[in-house]
Amino acid sequence: MKSFVTPVLKGDVCKDFNHYLTTPTVTEEIHRTLSSRNFWLKVDDLKPWSATGQSVFQKASHWNGAIDRYSISAKIGSFSTKRKQELSGIEVEITTIVPEGDDYVELLKIRVSNTSTQPRKINPYYALPLYGRSADNFRDY
Repeated sequence: MKSFVTPVLKGDVCKDFNHYLTTPTVTEEIHRTLSSRNFWLKVDDLKPWSATGQSVFQKASHWNGAIDRYSISAKIGSFSTKRKQELSGIEVEITTIVPEGDDYVELLKIRVSNTSTQPRKINPYYALPLYGRSADNFRDY
């Protein structure tokens, strides 16, 4: 199993050059693509929030100073990113694991914590854009 992942969970998942689960990516294009693994939360009546920082509201907030706190850590075979939305007090940690073995899997462990003093209504959504073909057919859609 081959898995390429960035701090905002962009990258590809594949078995080999002829078997891609997600869209094939290269280092030179990774900052331009909008395709990524993503975990969304709808907290109370607030705007949708991306645990990877990819919502249009989060990208726009870079210009007005309302930036989420986040951190990353990695070791061989796993990668973790943690992001906290200050407005709601919700913190999400996403750990991506590619276990060694005969199974072709990428596992995600997602932990959601409410660090505020108020109860929150949370609706979670996970999104993974599927490609499901060979890199030879990259423009074939």
